[in-house]
Amino acid sequence: MTDGTALQHLVTGLPEAFSTAPRPSRIDACPRCASRAGLDRLLRTPRAQLTPEELGPYAASVLNTVGSPADLRYFAPRILQLVLTGELAWPDVPLVCRKLAQAGWQDWPEAPYLRRLLDALWPDVLHDARQCGDTEAVLSGLGAADPDRA
Repeated sequence: MTDGTALQHLVTGLPEAFSTAPRPSRIDACPRCASRAGLDRLLRTPRAQLTPEELGPYAASVLNTVGSPADLRYFAPRILQLVLTGELAWPDVPLVCRKLAQAGWQDWPEAPYLRRLLDALWPDVLHDARQCGDTEAVLSGLGAADPDRA
């Protein structure tokens, strides 16, 4: 993500945009696939303070063996911040886009904000393809996240 772009401003505004997303009281998970202690730490730690090491395993597995669309909605702003600033290498942008689509983000109250963020992502990727990695994978992820606009 390049400095001073529309995308950067949208990433910075994610916590405010998702301020009404309710914090989950529990995260369901396959007991062999996720540590209860790790999940409890996600629930106890303020969202803005979650580290890539704490949130990465959840973000990579959410909606497969861990979590629900409702708790992904709560964690989405922090996951997006971490992945779009390069602090979280896995899951990557394409996988996060697919997870959002799987969760039905277009029905969330934050959908207009997310749409602006996704719209700003592609020009940023084109501007600095070296930093963003595989541009084809990012384009594929964006198409999966918002197939009506692909």
